[in-house]
Formats: sequence, structure tokens, C-alpha cells
Amino acid sequence: MPKPPPDEFHIRVSPALYKRVRHAQVDSGRTLNAELVAIIERGLDLRDENLEKGLKLIKDGLDLIEKGSA
Repeated sequence: MPKPPPDEFHIRVSPALYKRVRHAQVDSGRTLNAELVAIIERGLDLRDENLEKGLKLIKDGLDLIEKGSA
């Protein structure tokens, strides 16, 4: 199988996941590619938000520890 261009990738998914993505695509009115991009972007945004929240919790905890040591 030839390698996809650098800005593309090919993935294999289960039939159940394919069906879920197709339903989401139909509901949104997007192309399949646009729906997949939207799903990936939402997932990465959520990951980034959770990471930021986790880092804030750690910083707040360290601040409390520091205040308790003073």
C-alpha cells in the first residue's frame, strides 16, 4: 500500500465506529472528512482543557502547601 501524503492519513475502524461516524456526519450535514476533522478537533480541545484544569489543580495544591509551610 503506498504511503499517504504527509497531510493525510488512513485509518481502519470497526464497523460499529464507522456507523457512528456516518450517523454523526448525516446529522451534521458535513462531508465525512469534515465530520472526522471536527470529531478529532473536539477531542483534542477537550484533552487540552482537561490538561489545563489538571495543571491548575496541581498549582493550587502547591500554593496551599507553600502557604502551610510559611
